[in-house]
Amino acid sequence: MMRFGRGILLPVVVAGSVLGLPACNKSSTTPTPVATPTPPAVRGVLGSLSFDRFETGYVAVPLPLSQGGILDVTVDWTFPDSWIFVYIARGTCTTYAQLTGKTCSYIVSSETQFPKPRVVVTPPIPAGTYTLVIYNVPSTQANRKLGIGTENVESVSFLIGLTVGGAATPQTAAPITLKPVVIQR
Repeated sequence: MMRFGRGILLPVVVAGSVLGLPACNKSSTTPTPVATPTPPAVRGVLGSLSFDRFETGYVAVPLPLSQGGILDVTVDWTFPDSWIFVYIARGTCTTYAQLTGKTCSYIVSSETQFPKPRVVVTPPIPAGTYTLVIYNVPSTQANRKLGIGTENVESVSFLIGLTVGGAATPQTAAPITLKPVVIQR
C-alpha cells in the first residue's frame, strides 16, 4: 500500500512543480498608481476699506498674514488724473523716514498714473507681516518737472485678497482687521 501511495504522489508533485514553474518566470506588472488630485487654489477676501479726504501723502495698511499665498490688492480712487502709487512691502513700513528714504522692502511696486483701478499681485509669499502703502503723489515743483502729481483730495477704496491652495495649505483665507495709518512728516 505504501508503494502505491509513493507511486502516485511522486508524479503529482513533479507535475505540479513543472506546471507551476512557468508562472514564476512570467514578468509581473506593477499596478498603475492612482493620482491623488491636489485641491484647487481658493481666493478669499481678507478685507476691504475705503476712506475719503486722502490728501497728498502716504497711507499704510499693515497686513498680518497667518498663512502664505498670493496676495492681491485692487485700489480705486475718484479722479482719473491723480497719480496714485501702490506698494506692498515685506515687514512693517509705516514711518515717513522709511517711505521717503526708500528703505522699505517692496515686493510689488506700481509707480504709474494708469490703469485705474489698479491691481497689484505678489508672487507666492509666506505667512508674516506685510504693509500695503498707497501714495497720493503731490504736485511739487520737482514732480511737475517730471510731469507727475496733482493736488486732488481723493476718496480711495481697496479690496485685499489672498489666494491659498495646494495639498499643504489651508483652503480658506481668514479675514483680517484693516487699520490704515496716515503717515505724517
